[in-house]
Amino acid sequence: GIPLARGRFLRPLLNISRSEIEDYLKERNISFRTDSTNLENEMTRNRIRNILVPVLDKNFAGWKTALENLSDKSFYDSQMLENLAADAAKKINFVYSGQSVTFDAEGFFSLHRAIKTRILMMAVKEAGAAQRIPQAFLGRWTDLKYAESKKTECCAGLSFSLRNGKFNIEKKCR
Repeated sequence: GIPLARGRFLRPLLNISRSEIEDYLKERNISFRTDSTNLENEMTRNRIRNILVPVLDKNFAGWKTALENLSDKSFYDSQMLENLAADAAKKINFVYSGQSVTFDAEGFFSLHRAIKTRILMMAVKEAGAAQRIPQAFLGRWTDLKYAESKKTECCAGLSFSLRNGKFNIEKKCR
């Protein structure tokens, strides 16, 4: 779910339903606008809102609370994993220089996959990927056998390589 706050962005009305907001505005004669595309089901989020949510509301009492609880748990789990990844990055000598990131391969491949994935995401961010890198691609590079067999592979303008005991991610593809 969307967090109530992320950085400088606050969402104070996130826990208030649209109907509650509309009722409030109507009581005070305040006009509002409804985006007509919200009623179209071409986009996945609209199909979820217009088709799936009413079915869940009708058939599964408490599903929203369960989803909110899962979202909270996931948020805190993610924060912990980010902290563990930052600590692990220090231990594997994660070094950022210019548009390149290098770290110790042996230490990296000894880590849990969740930590390895986050370290790769940190490296991708630091190196400056041209676009989003698919999770499946990152997942393959968390596997030692795959990395050893590939040696070098490009994605989103970044080169991922394993050489001389070092894992390297850099802005240019060779």
